[in-house]
Amino acid sequence: MSIMAPAADQQDTSALTKAALASVDIGDLYVFRSPANANNTVLIMTLGSFVGSRTKPVFKPGVDYQFRIDANFDFSTDLIFGARFKKPRADGKQEVVVSVTKGLDATVEIASGFTNANLPVTGGGTFRAGIFDDPFFFDLSAFNSAFIQGKPGFPRPPATSTNFYGPSANVLGLVLEVPSSTLAGSNTVLGVWARTVQRGAALDRCGKPFINLMLIPPVPRSDTSLGDQRKGFNRGVTFNDVADFGDAVNRF
Repeated sequence: MSIMAPAADQQDTSALTKAALASVDIGDLYVFRSPANANNTVLIMTLGSFVGSRTKPVFKPGVDYQFRIDANFDFSTDLIFGARFKKPRADGKQEVVVSVTKGLDATVEIASGFTNANLPVTGGGTFRAGIFDDPFFFDLSAFNSAFIQGKPGFPRPPATSTNFYGPSANVLGLVLEVPSSTLAGSNTVLGVWARTVQRGAALDRCGKPFINLMLIPPVPRSDTSLGDQRKGFNRGVTFNDVADFGDAVNRF
């Protein structure tokens, strides 16, 4: 688990471009060994963009924010770390409860407290949810040229690209650090994906980088003859991806 695994997924469907859904729109997923403790693994999920200026700096109550772990690489979920938030108080803070579900076992609470604070996790580790600087660099004009208009220009040569998110954009973020042994036991390879769920229906998911943003039809986006499968992808599960989406997920 020493290799960092990033994934990116901002506004991968037209539905998730609505400001009201920014807090359930998964932006990036990061998984890496803790730089402070080599025995721990860090999971990070970012949501929305330009939080506090264009969208509200609030996690959506009633939504399950999930890190889903495939511990044996069979493309099914073995472990779920979930976070649920209550309505914000007058001071803007939100109460949050973090839980873990393993297989068919009962869900167990492992941390609780408020946003923008480090919360201890039962069994070791730390959880924090709140506002963070956006760590993602993205050249939007080059992306639009290649994937929306079907023109060349992505990626651009070094020093010619422009970061759409700029130097001071903020995101909502969930950061969970736990002992690596709790994720996969003695296994050294993990499958990790993030998901937002409301009333049992998936709103967004992110695993391998750019799958839905770039590869799920229609590509280019201007080719409407292929139909739009992106909402279906967000509601799907990894186990069915190859059967449901074929070459679009096999390219990685």
